[in-house]
Amino acid sequence: MPQSIHTAPKLSFNVNSRLFPEALREKLTEQVFRRTFINPQTRPFDLSMEEFSDIASVYWDMCQQYEGLYEYNCRAPLKERMEIEWNDKVLTHQILAG
Repeated sequence: MPQSIHTAPKLSFNVNSRLFPEALREKLTEQVFRRTFINPQTRPFDLSMEEFSDIASVYWDMCQQYEGLYEYNCRAPLKERMEIEWNDKVLTHQILAG
């Protein structure tokens, strides 16, 4: 698959990290790849359908476990993402500690 000169190939870790609020991004993204046994350096177009399914299943489990995660919209304007509220939540402290 040819790459445009203007874009670098993205890694699955970076793409999937956008699913999570900034304060939780690294920790929860690492957890997704640890639970799915997928190499985070894999490029998204190299993932199999089964691997996509595994990522989606783990993400759904996390949405059920962490209140408000399902409603988080990474594509919303920065002011509407409620990043500050996520930084202040007890949830953040629980996840970062565990």
